[in-house]
Amino acid sequence: MEAPLPPPDPANGLATRNYKIGPLDEIDVVVYQDKDLTETIDVDGSGRIVLPFVGQLEAAGKTPEELAALITAKLSVSYFQNPQVAIVVKKAVSQQITVEGEVTKPGIYPILGRTTLIQAVALASGADQYADNRHVVIFRDVNNKRYSETFNLDSVNHGHSPDPEVYGNDIIVVERSDIKANIRDYIGPLAPVIYTIPLLVK
Repeated sequence: MEAPLPPPDPANGLATRNYKIGPLDEIDVVVYQDKDLTETIDVDGSGRIVLPFVGQLEAAGKTPEELAALITAKLSVSYFQNPQVAIVVKKAVSQQITVEGEVTKPGIYPILGRTTLIQAVALASGADQYADNRHVVIFRDVNNKRYSETFNLDSVNHGHSPDPEVYGNDIIVVERSDIKANIRDYIGPLAPVIYTIPLLVK
C-alpha cells in the first residue's frame, strides 16, 4: 500500500489554500481613490513589481491580501490617507499542473486557488474512452523527493472517497485500461464485418 501523498513543500508557498503570487503572474492593482494608479502588472522573473509612488516591491510569495496591505501601507506614507487597495490575480503562470495519460486534452494547465483532482481532470476535458478511472496517479515533489498516490476517480465521483486537492507542479496521470484497449484492438478490425452482417441479413 502506498504511503499517503504529503502536502507540498512549505518553501514553495503552496501549503495553504490562499494563493501565493509567483514570478510571471499577471495581476491587477486596483487603487479605488485614483484610477490612474489602477493598472495591470506582470510580476517579473525575480518576483518583483514596480508601482508609481511605491517603488519596487517583492510580490512573490505573498497572497493578494498581503500584497494589497503592503501597497496600502506604502501609499499611506507617500500619497494617500486611508487608501483602499485590492489585488486581483488575472493569470497564474507560476502555478501549473500537468495532466497526462488517457485524457482528452493532455497538457499543462494553470490553477488559481483551491483545485481538486476532479477539477484537474476536467481541465483536460475529462478522461477519454480508454481511461482506467480506478488508477489515477498524482505525483508530487516535496523536498527534492518524488511521492505518488493512486486514486479511484469513479469512487471520488460517486462521493465514496474524498476529492484530493492538487497543487502547483503536481503531475496527474490517468492510466490506460488494458481491457478497454484490448477490446478496441479486437473489435476494430471486425467493425466493417459487424456493420455488413445486418445489411446481408436484409
